[in-house]
Amino acid sequence: MMMCDHTGTFFQEKIVTIIGNPEAKVETWTLLQAIHWSIQLELQNFVLEVDCKPIFDGLQANIIGVS
Repeated sequence: MMMCDHTGTFFQEKIVTIIGNPEAKVETWTLLQAIHWSIQLELQNFVLEVDCKPIFDGLQANIIGVS
């Protein structure tokens, strides 16, 4: 995982090794770790990027369903 500032400049990284299947489960765990890390750093505004389509689709469906 890596963090960049608002200009896209890299400023911190965290290496996590996870072995598992299916890919979406591992990607979900990594996303959760990134959220925890952001909270630990007391970030107020941040953007998380994911490249796992099942996670993106699931998050999108939940966001759209929220009123």
